[in-house]
Amino acid sequence: MDERGFGAILEDINDKFSVMIEGLSTVNQKFDTFKVEITERIDSLEKTMRSNFKTVFDYLSRMDEDIQQIKSDLANLKVSKAEEAEVAQMKIRIKNLEYELAEVRRIAERKA
Repeated sequence: MDERGFGAILEDINDKFSVMIEGLSTVNQKFDTFKVEITERIDSLEKTMRSNFKTVFDYLSRMDEDIQQIKSDLANLKVSKAEEAEVAQMKIRIKNLEYELAEVRRIAERKA
Protein backbone atom coordinates (compact mmCIF):
# COMPACT_ATOMS: atom_id res chain seq x y z
CA MET A 1 0.00 0.00 0.00
CA ASP A 2 1.39 3.34 -0.95
CA GLU A 3 1.29 6.58 1.02
CA ARG A 4 -1.69 7.89 -0.89
CA GLY A 5 -3.78 4.81 -0.10
CA PHE A 6 -2.67 4.94 3.49
CA GLY A 7 -3.48 8.68 3.65
CA ALA A 8 -6.93 8.02 2.18
CA ILE A 9 -7.62 5.35 4.80
CA LEU A 10 -6.47 7.69 7.61
CA GLU A 11 -8.62 10.47 6.22
CA ASP A 12 -11.62 8.11 6.06
CA ILE A 13 -11.00 7.02 9.67
CA ASN A 14 -10.63 10.67 10.70
CA ASP A 15 -13.96 11.53 8.98
CA LYS A 16 -15.67 8.63 10.75
CA PHE A 17 -14.26 9.79 14.10
CA SER A 18 -15.48 13.32 13.38
CA VAL A 19 -18.98 12.01 12.60
CA MET A 20 -18.88 9.90 15.76
CA ILE A 21 -17.71 12.86 17.86
CA GLU A 22 -20.49 15.06 16.41
CA GLY A 23 -23.01 12.31 17.21
CA LEU A 24 -21.72 12.01 20.77
CA SER A 25 -21.83 15.80 21.12
CA THR A 26 -25.45 15.82 19.95
CA VAL A 27 -26.33 12.98 22.34
CA ASN A 28 -24.57 14.84 25.15
CA GLN A 29 -26.52 18.04 24.41
CA LYS A 30 -29.80 16.11 24.29
CA PHE A 31 -28.91 14.38 27.55
CA ASP A 32 -28.11 17.73 29.21
CA THR A 33 -31.43 19.16 27.99
CA PHE A 34 -33.25 16.06 29.21
CA LYS A 35 -31.47 16.29 32.57
CA VAL A 36 -32.57 19.93 32.98
CA GLU A 37 -36.17 19.10 32.00
CA ILE A 38 -36.31 16.13 34.38
CA THR A 39 -34.82 18.18 37.21
CA GLU A 40 -37.41 20.93 36.66
CA ARG A 41 -40.25 18.38 36.54
CA ILE A 42 -39.02 16.66 39.70
CA ASP A 43 -38.71 20.02 41.47
CA SER A 44 -42.23 20.93 40.38
CA LEU A 45 -43.54 17.54 41.53
CA GLU A 46 -41.81 17.89 44.91
CA LYS A 47 -43.28 21.37 45.35
CA THR A 48 -46.75 20.09 44.48
CA MET A 49 -46.38 17.12 46.81
CA ARG A 50 -45.24 19.36 49.68
CA SER A 51 -48.17 21.67 49.08
CA ASN A 52 -50.61 18.77 48.91
CA PHE A 53 -49.10 17.20 52.02
CA LYS A 54 -49.48 20.49 53.90
CA THR A 55 -53.10 20.77 52.71
CA VAL A 56 -53.86 17.22 53.85
CA PHE A 57 -52.04 17.77 57.16
CA ASP A 58 -53.98 20.99 57.79
CA TYR A 59 -57.25 19.24 56.92
CA LEU A 60 -56.48 16.32 59.23
CA SER A 61 -55.52 18.74 62.01
CA ARG A 62 -58.87 20.50 61.64
CA MET A 63 -60.61 17.13 61.66
CA ASP A 64 -58.75 16.19 64.84
CA GLU A 65 -59.86 19.46 66.45
CA ASP A 66 -63.44 18.76 65.33
CA ILE A 67 -63.26 15.24 66.77
CA GLN A 68 -62.00 16.60 70.08
CA GLN A 69 -64.86 19.13 70.12
CA ILE A 70 -67.39 16.40 69.33
CA LYS A 71 -65.99 14.24 72.14
CA SER A 72 -66.33 17.17 74.50
CA ASP A 73 -69.87 17.87 73.31
CA LEU A 74 -70.77 14.20 73.76
CA ALA A 75 -69.37 14.23 77.29
CA ASN A 76 -71.51 17.29 78.02
CA LEU A 77 -74.49 15.59 76.41
CA LYS A 78 -73.96 12.57 78.67
CA VAL A 79 -74.00 14.92 81.64
CA SER A 80 -77.18 16.44 80.27
CA LYS A 81 -78.70 12.95 79.92
CA ALA A 82 -77.73 12.25 83.52
CA GLU A 83 -79.31 15.53 84.53
CA GLU A 84 -82.43 14.56 82.56
CA ALA A 85 -82.63 11.33 84.55
CA GLU A 86 -82.31 13.31 87.78
CA VAL A 87 -85.01 15.72 86.61
CA ALA A 88 -87.27 12.76 85.73
CA GLN A 89 -86.70 11.32 89.23
CA MET A 90 -87.44 14.72 90.77
CA LYS A 91 -90.68 14.94 88.77
CA ILE A 92 -91.73 11.56 90.14
CA ARG A 93 -90.89 12.68 93.66
CA ILE A 94 -92.82 15.93 93.14
CA LYS A 95 -95.84 13.98 91.86
CA ASN A 96 -95.63 11.72 94.92
CA LEU A 97 -95.39 14.77 97.19
CA GLU A 98 -98.37 16.34 95.41
CA TYR A 99 -100.32 13.14 95.92
CA GLU A 100 -99.35 13.00 99.61
CA LEU A 101 -100.21 16.69 100.02
CA ALA A 102 -103.60 16.08 98.43
CA GLU A 103 -104.17 13.20 100.87
CA VAL A 104 -103.19 15.42 103.79
CA ARG A 105 -105.63 18.11 102.59
CA ARG A 106 -108.43 15.56 102.30
CA ILE A 107 -107.72 14.34 105.80
CA ALA A 108 -107.54 17.93 107.08
CA GLU A 109 -110.80 18.82 105.32
CA ARG A 110 -112.58 15.81 106.88
CA LYS A 111 -111.43 16.81 110.32
CA ALA A 112 -112.35 20.41 109.78
